[in-house]
Amino acid sequence: LPLPRDAYDVDNELNKLDPEPAAAEEPADDTPANDGLPPDLTAMMLAKMPAVEIERRALNEKNKGNEAYKANEYLEAITHYTHSLRLQQNNAVVYANRGMSYLKLKQYRPALSDCTAAIQVDDGYTKAYLRRGIAHRRLSQTLQAIKDLDVVLHREPHNKEAREHRRCAQLEKEKMEREAPKAVAGRGATSGKKSSVVIEEVDGDS
Repeated sequence: LPLPRDAYDVDNELNKLDPEPAAAEEPADDTPANDGLPPDLTAMMLAKMPAVEIERRALNEKNKGNEAYKANEYLEAITHYTHSLRLQQNNAVVYANRGMSYLKLKQYRPALSDCTAAIQVDDGYTKAYLRRGIAHRRLSQTLQAIKDLDVVLHREPHNKEAREHRRCAQLEKEKMEREAPKAVAGRGATSGKKSSVVIEEVDGDS
């Protein structure tokens, strides 16, 4: 017997509700030169630089990244955020901002990595959970997405973006659960078929 359907069509709802349709990741060469340092700095210069100057330069690179992001120049933003992190590593906001830039480029794995780094630096930074939840969704990691988005909604119950992604993730979960029995049945039917491969015996002596 066919499985009973819900009152709504899951596939149709997903098509209507998904705030940003998923797309295949495209490779991008966005690794800055000079080991992530700004082009006017070397590792030796950095080692001799006063802490206050390092902090000033890190903030300057972060601000440049923000300006590039606002101009939709996401690769440039990533470069500046990388410079900032090379100068001052424990900055959750910069990690999350670089993660958001990767999301805009549909580079979901580095986005996930950056948002995780942001959470490791500052577990209270809610935006990092939101962005990581979105990255999980784009990678079809639905249960992990729901977990992160639930953290956001626990802290910010009226966050519209989190609610929308959480709703879509729930629909994707229901679709996955609906299709799971069919997949199991299909594998069972396949395993029950006789193999058409002919196995030939070989002589032990050459």
